[in-house]
Parts: sequence; structure tokens; C-alpha cells
Amino acid sequence: MKQERKYAGLNVKVLFALLLFFANTMAGSAQTFLFEQETVPAEWAAGQGTLSVTGKHWKEGTRSLRWTTSGTSVLTVTVPAFTASTGNSTFLQVYTPVPANDTLVVEFMAQSVVRRTANYLLNYKGWREFNRAYTEYVSNVSFTVTSVRFTLKPASAGERSICFDDVRLNQPTAASRIIGSQWLLDRQYFKSNNEQLNLFANPTDIPLAEPRPEEITGLQSLRLKYQPAPAAGTFANLVSAKNYVNSLSIVRNDDGTVSGTVIPTSASALTTAAVTDYLTKLEVLAAEGLKDEATLTLFRNFLDHLLEQGLGEGANFIIKSNDYTASRTIPARLLNLLPACSPEQKKEVLKLARWISYYGMVYEPEATCLATLNSDVVYLYLPYMVTIALFHDEDAVAVREMKAVKRFIDRNTMYTPGGNDILKPDGTGFHHGTHYNNYMYSYQTWAETLIALSATSFSMDQEAYRRFRKAVIAKYTMATKDLGNTRHYANALAGRNPFASGIQVFFNRNLMEQLIVAGGAILGTPIDTELAAAYNYFFDTPKYDVPEKNYDGFHQFNYSPAAIFRKGNWVATMRAPTTKFWGAEIYSGENRFGRYQSHGTLDITYRGTQATSGYPGSSNGGGWDWNVIPGTTTVNYTSWTDMMPNKTTTDRFDQYTKTKNFSGALAWGDCGIFATDFDQIDNWGSQKFVPTNLVFKKSMMAFGDLIISLGSNISSGGTYSNSMTTATNLFQNLISSQSKALNVNGTEINAAYQAELPGDRHNWLISPQGTGYFIPQGNDALSVMYGTQKTPYETGTDAASPVTSATASKAFLDHGVKPSGKSHHFVVVPAATPLIMQQLAANPAEIYQVQSQTSTLHAVHYFPTKTTAYSFFAAHFNIAFGIVKSSTAEHLLMHRSDHASGLQYFAASNPNLKPVNDALYGWKATTSQTTLTLDGNWYLLDDAAGVKIYPPEAGQTQLTLTFNEGEPLYFTLKPEGYTSVSRPEESEWVVVRNHQNILSVELQDPSVQGVRLTLYSPDGKQLVHTTFASQHQQIVLPGLSPGFYVVRLIASNGKTKTIKLKQ
Repeated sequence: MKQERKYAGLNVKVLFALLLFFANTMAGSAQTFLFEQETVPAEWAAGQGTLSVTGKHWKEGTRSLRWTTSGTSVLTVTVPAFTASTGNSTFLQVYTPVPANDTLVVEFMAQSVVRRTANYLLNYKGWREFNRAYTEYVSNVSFTVTSVRFTLKPASAGERSICFDDVRLNQPTAASRIIGSQWLLDRQYFKSNNEQLNLFANPTDIPLAEPRPEEITGLQSLRLKYQPAPAAGTFANLVSAKNYVNSLSIVRNDDGTVSGTVIPTSASALTTAAVTDYLTKLEVLAAEGLKDEATLTLFRNFLDHLLEQGLGEGANFIIKSNDYTASRTIPARLLNLLPACSPEQKKEVLKLARWISYYGMVYEPEATCLATLNSDVVYLYLPYMVTIALFHDEDAVAVREMKAVKRFIDRNTMYTPGGNDILKPDGTGFHHGTHYNNYMYSYQTWAETLIALSATSFSMDQEAYRRFRKAVIAKYTMATKDLGNTRHYANALAGRNPFASGIQVFFNRNLMEQLIVAGGAILGTPIDTELAAAYNYFFDTPKYDVPEKNYDGFHQFNYSPAAIFRKGNWVATMRAPTTKFWGAEIYSGENRFGRYQSHGTLDITYRGTQATSGYPGSSNGGGWDWNVIPGTTTVNYTSWTDMMPNKTTTDRFDQYTKTKNFSGALAWGDCGIFATDFDQIDNWGSQKFVPTNLVFKKSMMAFGDLIISLGSNISSGGTYSNSMTTATNLFQNLISSQSKALNVNGTEINAAYQAELPGDRHNWLISPQGTGYFIPQGNDALSVMYGTQKTPYETGTDAASPVTSATASKAFLDHGVKPSGKSHHFVVVPAATPLIMQQLAANPAEIYQVQSQTSTLHAVHYFPTKTTAYSFFAAHFNIAFGIVKSSTAEHLLMHRSDHASGLQYFAASNPNLKPVNDALYGWKATTSQTTLTLDGNWYLLDDAAGVKIYPPEAGQTQLTLTFNEGEPLYFTLKPEGYTSVSRPEESEWVVVRNHQNILSVELQDPSVQGVRLTLYSPDGKQLVHTTFASQHQQIVLPGLSPGFYVVRLIASNGKTKTIKLKQ
């Protein structure tokens, strides 16, 4: 029976005919064929087979042209001559009842000369578009077309019937389309909208094999875990779905195909909303159909009709990976249909699910796989990839696909070059070209999947698991501690989502516990003891009986670039951008005032809620002074509108540096350095801000419980307002119930206060959140404030007139307007007390000494551990202190001398990754070198990778250090004449004393970066078990009964010591 599509009672074909009548001069009408007459158009002639007009299948009107033939066959259509050029294209709908993988060769001819050739693959079921611009061929030069020749090349024997409809050989090129899988043979000619096609083209490189018993067992267990099920809707939903399907007038043809009202399947018609609506109706019908046969028939008819109309593999539909809602719901709803599908429908549904779920990535060739990794794909699609693989009817196919998915999961842990997603050698996770913790909620999906697969033959490889574990621990290392899941990062790590969820850790306690068990299964142990030890530390619990690991100390992340210095209840975060790593990401309506987010940050966060760290209590950031970011050096705006890119709430901007790449850290156990050489850029594609030409060099050197911040070469200038001062910001706290009084030189302040303290004397402060600041004599004036401030939301909507007031306290060093060559020097003491600050201010020279603060070298000596820290910003010669006399290039260096043995201990890194352009990855890190000259005759104690030493000459020794990807080098030098006899014995590396039940431990060997101490009772029970990294540690012992006790110490380098204590 002839079917018709109607709108408002008007026959669509009649309407179209009227339009043609009134526009019969429209270009291209003579090359358009709609097949609504009962006879075959005279312009169409089949060299083989027969042509007929059919009412069984159509995409426009109620009829199409059917070509029935067998073997290689030719069909020609002759048209009035027209010019194929840059503005027009070919469009037609092609129907095939089965995916036969035949090839339809389409040749565009001028008289008898072939001018262009298209290879169109009939690898689908139903209708698909042939929609191709005349520029998408070998040549894009204009040419004349007088005929089109179709050659059907069958992949197998037998009769074929294909249909054509809505043929428009000369139409304007479509504004939107998706290049479907039918273009596999010609994919090299499509340069846009081809992402899914390129994934589809990836070769299946894992052969089919007979499944092993353990693989079948794995399939069975995983199918139970991942079993999809359609969700039932309300009664109203069900009635609405049935009414809609009935309105389509779907009939089942005698050949098993279906016919019905046309469903538009162009790229503009297949929106996420439209596809969601179709799948919602299908899911409701599927749920009911599992209980009711009539509804099941309705469901299957509707599904077949959608598939035949073009919503199948190769469809004109894509879900962008940043459309989180659609990416989660559409594949889920589609796969939930499987239990109600016929076997043939199940195959087609799985193929469509592959098409829209980035499934082709599991077969990405090894040579290019790292360049295609994307954390969003892991987060959004990984569970669907597993489901697609599992539910093939043939077990051998399912096993092969699970092997591919398992390989994909493993590959995602591989360290990628440049700014590509996802993981880097230092444990950071990347998205948008930079370390981005907020986007690493992808770890949740990743962990859930590897946990599910862990007890099967498809579990993650051990090395891949270790890389993933490192990344999870890195996230926790950057955040505050908590007994549960209330932990946060510094706002410097927030990306475009300041505060609130932007600095929340998306990896909870329960998931960590599951991962500890799954990791054990992968590693072949009852649990993952390393992750369990990390869990005990970060959750402050003895839950797991494993050797303790203490993450207190200094940690470097040079792919951020950032440093973390943590102890007890606080975390110090240091961060700055480079030309490759942005420090702030600004989107339309998001983080509009965030450009200073990482301008050399030194931010102290504390255990508890974000208010405990002095952050805003709401996600909009209102009340926060966006100029005053702790630790940063900034040119402070006096107009909030001016602080937004292009003074709008919409323009994009990422804050990089202009030319500088020396920014990052060196970690050495309980101490370390962060340094940055900064020059501000005001462009992002085009100029976004009035240039301030801000430059500075900054070092933050962490020892013991303090951080010494040095700045030099601070300059800014330009045509910007003279009301804008340049400042180095110490802190900003928003006052809450978690705050205490501000302490200024011993005076507590909790009411309105504003002062400018001169730099001709020492000053000290304790912020309301408890961080101490010692500002020695010689700095610029210190501005301190406590009171009310009114600032805009991060969206920028109230930039002209901020609506949010907050009580705040803040302090900064005022370098003046458009300064040149300024410097700063202050000390940060987290969790400070007035007594600590008074003692530091009274005798700073007993603690540390600034030995250099020039444009090429910052250096500090820390007396308690006899450690010197150097930030070489460039080559520097003739150093007047210490044994290091010169360096030929930028790097970070720490040195500690053991006077008893004569050994010299060193740590070094170059955080400058020396990026070079790369065709595949955008850029890659390269190696760098520096040569050090030392006073004295020195030799390597042990071979050290990246360290080359030369024979001493004229009382000096030279070493060449080779740096790679910001990783540290550690090495020890011995003096001339040093022998193993003079080397300290194992028992001499540590001194332990017991006085009134307080155990004092003093490390004598600077190479020891951590110690595990265990105290045993006389009967062998473990009484104390702890780890520490500081050079001096005091441990309060429990009440001990009389008797002999044993203290066992194990150093990070394997040294041991056992001591008997008599009580």
C-alpha cells in the first residue's frame, strides 16, 4: 500500500511540486529527480538489470527508484550540462536492504570523459546520504557534468536491489553533515566532519581465536555486571510512545523490511534532543515489550523503521565529547534496548553504539594511539565500550573486542608527549593541553572499569596499573587530608572553575578501598600495599596493616608546573605558567577574573572545608578579590570590567607566558625549590588586555616548616591606568567561623583595619587562617587590610556593580605603579603561632641566609640541615659562596654537605621541558644540559643516570647534568682519597636518644629521604609504627613497663639500624 507523509493535512509532495512550479528557474532543478511519477524518468538507463518505481521504500514523497540487478552493473543518468565547482555538491539517498559491502562507483562525466570518481560503500542497512561537495575529490578544479554513471560492484554473488531517492546532482553544499561510514573507501578526501569515519576506518588488528576457558568465564561474569536493562517509563510515557509509533503508519513488507512515514535523518534533523526523544520512546516500549508481546512488536517495528530511515551505523549524528549529558544518556539508552531486540536488531544496535561512542579508538594504530587519547572519552564512554564488546552474540568476537578494550584501557595510562591527554611521567593528568585536576574525574570511570575487570583475564596490565595508581596518589598528594571525602586543592589548580567543585577531589574513599583490592588482584597480592599505605596516610587511619608511608615533604610536578609542600594539616601549593602550560583558563561566563590564578602562586590550604583555607563559601566567588592571589605578583586592576578578556563576559583567554618556559620544581625529600621566570602575555589569538608587560623571577625554597620566597627583576609598564599598582601578594582570607584574628606584629585584629607598614624594619603577620608571614627589613611597603570588600561573581555578570560583600583579610607588598627592577623577600610559616613568628623575626640569621638574589641566581642556605638551594635562571659564574662555583645554564640545584665523611649530596632538575614543535603531538619535551664547576677534587660515589663527571683539574671538578622531562637527578660525590673504610657504617647513619619517654631521632646521612621506625615490646608486639622524612624527629613513646624494648629503623635507601632500649 502506498504510504504518504503529511503535515497539517497537506501532501508533502504536492507542496514540493508547487514550490517547483513557482521557482521553475531555480538552479539545479533540471538535475533533480524525485521519482514521484509511476514511470522511470527517461534520463535514467540501466545497462544491466531493471529499473522500476517502488512504493515500498522512500525518503522523499512516497516513491523511489529501484534498481534490481546481479553482478557488476552500470546505470547512467543524463542531465543538462552544469558546472561542478566550489559551491555545489551531489546529494542523493541510497537504500540497501542488507549491509552487503558492495561498492557503488559513481562517476561524473563530461560527454564520455570521467572527470571525478566517488567510491560509495553499501555497508549498511536502510537509507544513507550520498552528500559530497565537488571539491572533495582528487582535484577541486571546476568541471562540466553532462552525465553520471553508477557502477555496482557486488562483494558476493546474487541478485541485488538498491533504491535511489531525492537525487539532487547540483545543489548548494550542505552547511552541516557527518561523513558516514559509507565513505570508508574515499575518506582521504574529507577534511572536516570526519572524526567518526576515521575511527571507523581503524583496522581490527586482533585476530579471532578460540576463546580459552578463563576468557569465557570472564565474559560470563562481566555480562552479569554490565547487563543492560531498559528503564520503564510512566504510564503516560508509554501511551505517548505508542501513539507516536502508531502515527508513523509502519508496515512490515513481505521481504521483512518496513515502510512508514519519513523520519528526517539529516545532520540538522538528528540533534541530540531528537535522538534522545527517539531513544526514550524506544526504551519505554522495550521495557513494556519484555512483558507484552504486542508492545514488543511495536518496539521492533519502530526500531527497524529508525534503522532503515538512517539512524544506524554511519548516521548523520555525532555526540561531541564535551556534551556530557548526551554522551552519558544516549549510549546508555541505546544499549538498554538490547534485551528487547531481535538477533539482527542487536547487531545493528551495537554497530550504531560503536559509531556514536568513539569505539573505534580501541583499534587506533599503535603509531598514533597516544595522540588520540582524551580524558573525556574515558570518563563518558568507557563503560559503553565494555558493554558493546561484551554483548556480541559470538563469544569469540566478544573476547576479541574485550582484548581491544582492555588494551585501550592500558594505553590510556601511557605517558603522552607534549600537552596531549592524559597522563604524564610526574603523575599529573592532562586535559585542554595542561594539568587539570578538575577534569580528572575521568579517574572515577577509569577506576570503576578496571575494578570490574580486575578479576578476569581482561584485567589491566601491572605496569599500566602502576601508572594509574601513581596518578591517583598524585591527586591526593595535591589536596588536603581528611577522614572522609572533604578535601580540596589550592585554587591555582582549579582551571576555569574557581573554588567549590573546581578544587574538589573526585575520587572518594569507597572507590579507593575498592581499588586497593582490585590492585591486589592485578599485582597478584591480597591487596595493593602501596595504595593501602597511601590510603592510611591520606585518610588518617590504620585500616590497612601495611608498612606506613609518609607523604609529608616536598613533591614536584613539572608537567603542571607545580610544587606541593605538605606537612600535618596543611598543604603549600606553588604554581606558574609557561608558553605551553596555561595558569588560568577563562571561558564565557566562567572564571572571568582568573588571569592571575597561577602568577607564581604560593597558597596554603588547610584540612577541613574550603572555608578553613580562607576561600569563598559559594561557587560564584563573589567577595573574593581576584587581584590578590596568595604568593602571586600582579598588576592590580581597579576596574573589574578591565580585568575580563576584551572587557566582556564571553571572550576566551588562557594565561600563558610570552616567551618563558623555566617554571617548576625540584623535590628532595623534606625540602625543595619552586622557581619561575615569568613574562606575561596579553594575547590569545588576538589582544585581550591592555598590555602590562609584567615580568619577574621568583623562587620558593622549602625547608623544615617554612618556605622562603625570593623575587627579583619585578617590572611592569605600558599605557594602562596609573591607578593600577604592581604587588606581590602574601595572602587573602575570607573571614568565616573557621577564621581567627589577624595578627600584626603581635597585635590581634578582628575589626576594620588598614595599614601600610614601612619596609625599614622586620614585620610579621599571622593570617586569620593561621599562616605566618615574616617580612624582613628591606622590602617595599607592606599593605595589610581587614574589613569588608565587595567583588563580582566569577561569571562577570555584576562586574560593573558587584553585589557580594565579604569580610576579608589580605596583605601584599606594594611595588608601586609601573615599577622597574623591584624585588621581594618573605618567609611563609604554615600553621604558625605567635611564639614561632617572634622567634623567627628576632633571629632569622640563625635559620637561613639569602646568599644571592640577582637576575641569574637566587640562593639560600638553611642552617639546621646545612642545605643550600640554588635557582639558576641562566648561566652564572664566579659564585662567592659554597663549593658550587658556576653553572652554564638554567636549572635548580640543592646541595648538602656531610662534614664527618666529606660526602657531598646533590639534587638537581631543570623544569624547563625545552619544548619543540612536533607534527603529531603539537610539541615534545627535549633534553637539556648544564655544566657545574665545583671547588675541590670530587668523584662520583656511585654511578648516577644523567650525571657525567670529568677528572678534577687545577683544584676544581666539572660535572655535566642531562635533564629530561623535568625529572630530578640525585647524586653523591666523594672527596679525593675517600675509601670504603672511611665511609660511615650502617649504624652511623642515624643517632637515636631516649629521654623521659621522648625518642629523638637525628639523621646523619643527607641521602636518606625517609625513615620507617618500629618499636617492639619485650614480647615482640608492635607498639609504635611511623615514618618521617625530616632530619630531626621526636616521637612520644607510650607508657612503657620496665623491660627491654627494640627500636628498628629502615631508611629509604635500604640502610637499617636496630637499638635496644632499657626501661
